[in-house]
Amino acid sequence: MVHVPKLKSIYIVRHGETEYNVARTATGQINCPINANGIAQAKVLAELMQKVDVKPDTVIHSGLLRAEQTADLLNAQIKAKVSSDERLQEIMYGDWQGVHFDLIRQSQAEPHEGAPNGETYRGFESRVVSAFTEIASAHDFPLIVCHGGVIKALFGHFKYVIPRPENAVLYRLTADFSTPSLKGCQFELISQSNNTLVIEVLPLAQVHSPLIY
Repeated sequence: MVHVPKLKSIYIVRHGETEYNVARTATGQINCPINANGIAQAKVLAELMQKVDVKPDTVIHSGLLRAEQTADLLNAQIKAKVSSDERLQEIMYGDWQGVHFDLIRQSQAEPHEGAPNGETYRGFESRVVSAFTEIASAHDFPLIVCHGGVIKALFGHFKYVIPRPENAVLYRLTADFSTPSLKGCQFELISQSNNTLVIEVLPLAQVHSPLIY
């Protein structure tokens, strides 16, 4: 039987900036707020969301404060139902939480195993993919407010490398989530220039080794 693609679109946003982001330290599941710049970023993004062709029918965040605050600021304009899903939380960095990323890279004896006393990359990918698959099945145009590692893990599971997710930037992923791969998917960056909506298709580079988030 020929498989007929069931394409679904998901809006994806990494939370607004935090002080941990500024300091370049691993936040993981530390429950920190967004900073003043993060609030401003989310408000600008909320205005952009008013211009997309299809508005989100639901807003789902990770439950961590920085994602929840960003989701609430966005939903002030969207006015959709808001809920949380803990599977969308950032990777649990264990002993590396609050540690500068340069020090983490220097200490990684087994870089693909995850942090000491933290979550394994394999387990992280599994919960992230499970969440996105179920959300895509249950909603028409969801907006997911999550974390940089979560976005990279989704693609990393399928051996794709994406550009580094920026804070409070709007992405749209269109894919067939009913298949065991994201072959043929499209990943877009949505922005605006001179008050005009700009949609840029981002490159997806295929790799054949585990990724570090």
